[in-house]
Amino acid sequence: FFLLPVRSTAMNSAQPGCSFRSKSSRTYGGVLAVCLNAEVEPPDHLRGAGNPTVCGISLQGGRGDARKVVAAVGAELKERFVQLHGARASAYRQSLDPTAEQVQRACRKLRRDAGDDLLLLHYSGHGVPAPSALGELWFFNEGYTEYVPTRAVEVAAWLGAPRLMIFDCPCAGRAVDSLAKHFAEAQQKALAGTAQLPLVALGSTAASERLPLSQVFPTDVFAACLTRPLEMAARAEPRVCFGASRFGEAFLVQALELSLESARGHGCLLSAAEMIELLPGTAAERRSPLGELHWILTGVTDAIAWQLLPTPLFSRLFRQDVTLSALLRNFVLASRVMGRLQCSVVSEPPLPPSHAHPLWSQWDVTVSHCLARLHGHSALSPQPSPFFPDALTSFKLEVDAAAQRPPPHDRLHRGLGATRLLPVVLQALLSQSFR
Repeated sequence: FFLLPVRSTAMNSAQPGCSFRSKSSRTYGGVLAVCLNAEVEPPDHLRGAGNPTVCGISLQGGRGDARKVVAAVGAELKERFVQLHGARASAYRQSLDPTAEQVQRACRKLRRDAGDDLLLLHYSGHGVPAPSALGELWFFNEGYTEYVPTRAVEVAAWLGAPRLMIFDCPCAGRAVDSLAKHFAEAQQKALAGTAQLPLVALGSTAASERLPLSQVFPTDVFAACLTRPLEMAARAEPRVCFGASRFGEAFLVQALELSLESARGHGCLLSAAEMIELLPGTAAERRSPLGELHWILTGVTDAIAWQLLPTPLFSRLFRQDVTLSALLRNFVLASRVMGRLQCSVVSEPPLPPSHAHPLWSQWDVTVSHCLARLHGHSALSPQPSPFFPDALTSFKLEVDAAAQRPPPHDRLHRGLGATRLLPVVLQALLSQSFR
């Protein structure tokens, strides 16, 4: 049931240029630069198919009042990061249709408040040209009559170190590549005695790729993967559909309150994403149907990263900062979702492609089972998923099998077979029922 590839140990040290602080850190907050200008289409790309949306806000309404649209997008984006981080709202500063000077002031103000903590910058470039070949980002002038280029390296300097930079825009790889080149040179200088300059950068597409045009996914599908992972994970599997009439009456009573009555009356099919939106509970309630799926998705993405990354890099990126690790787990999901849209996510340090990992098949089966089990059961007391019990059983069998084998000559490979599911096991042990 959980047959996974052996974790690679070919790389046992972090890659050059990907240094991060060895001690535990925390994310203080960030700057949300939303370059939308909803009244004007960007000159070199389309914003989306049909009715383009960013953060669930339709951009077609911006033709009458662009300020209200960008304000709504900024407020929703801020709320998503605050919920993901669990921070106070003042830790995130919106910079809406900004000039470069406004972004600079916001970055420097937050850096003074953050001290040595990590800051993030989220660049939403859906209303400006794609980054240039030199890695230049685009902002506005005061009168919104010109696009003003600013090198991504300059923006990184405003943000200070340590930093996480997220680029949700076409050709995001151009900005990530320019930062990688700059910090690789800085790393060489650091070896000569100067301070190291840590950086993590995430981009929605490779340098030559445009954002996908989809009727199913929002325009900001990459940002949605980072901040609304379960919804995007379900949308990535459109084949999973259920008839509304198959579900128990108690479940449908709750669903009626969420406008499911018309779907039930007409016998419509509901996608997995639509059903997940109707699941009771919250992400924090592991015993609820919604919380259980969030919990399982966390275990899946954590295990995929554990198997694909060398141990030092995994420890630096996934075990030192709660907010950073959550965003990077969601980035693992973004690799799968964007891959299905024929796009390749990029990062610095470079993370291996994860869109075809075998655990995604297990996730698809789990989603189908979790939704199908609601048939005939009350939504308030659904049957728990067998995902974690199966994982614990597989882990025990692998440990017992490893104990029967002679120890390998290479100590680095000792016990790796038994530790492939370790992140899933650790997630399971968060529940008292599995201890």
